[in-house]
Amino acid sequence: MALHLAVQYNHEPVVKLLLAGAANVDAISDVGTALYLAVKNHRDEILQILLAGGADANVIVNDGGVYHTAFCMASGKGHHRIVLALVEASANNNQELDGLNDSLSTVNVLHTMTAFYYALYEGHDVIVELLLSRGANIHIGYPKPWELMFLFLQDRGAYWMDLVLAASADIDAVDAQGRTLLFKMATRGQIEHVRNLAERGANLDLITDTGDFALGAATIRGKIDIVELLLDHDVDTKCIEREAWL
Repeated sequence: MALHLAVQYNHEPVVKLLLAGAANVDAISDVGTALYLAVKNHRDEILQILLAGGADANVIVNDGGVYHTAFCMASGKGHHRIVLALVEASANNNQELDGLNDSLSTVNVLHTMTAFYYALYEGHDVIVELLLSRGANIHIGYPKPWELMFLFLQDRGAYWMDLVLAASADIDAVDAQGRTLLFKMATRGQIEHVRNLAERGANLDLITDTGDFALGAATIRGKIDIVELLLDHDVDTKCIEREAWL
């Protein structure tokens, strides 16, 4: 398609001319839409032209057998200016692709994510912060969203914990094994995170699917500061008998 070729070879005047001639801005070729191609090749100026011409940031394309969107592509690549432009153009922050990609190998688990989880997985903190501020739903968009969130938070400070908690409807949300954020942080000795969660009213006594809970995890791992903090917040002092997490 002529529009796609103009985008690929970065010919801005031709893109404008084709759009003025009523070219279908959202037409899909074997390389996706013109907008998707602009994002993939980092054509910032052409992207703005396409958006001004009415390009839809939420069109799903098949890129080499994997379903994708321009928004997810930009978020995963950490292109802040492009992501911001797409957000302003009403890109869907919570668009899920899981159903389309269910037949893919687990190697391609990345391609089931929302734009937010693409950015989170790739460690693009600026994009993560932007999408959280624009209503990203942290409970959808990844096969095990809380597990990835745990990994993201464990090496980051209170600022990030506050951002995530502000975006979460449930401070006691659990992963596939019934583990809360507090439990995971207690097992890793993340004292500031545990304190933050406890002071926000997180349930200190929730039992995981394997029968474990935060006090037992901290005790067996020798996390004395975590144990003291939990006791100060009136945690149940029952001792667990299982060591399934070791």
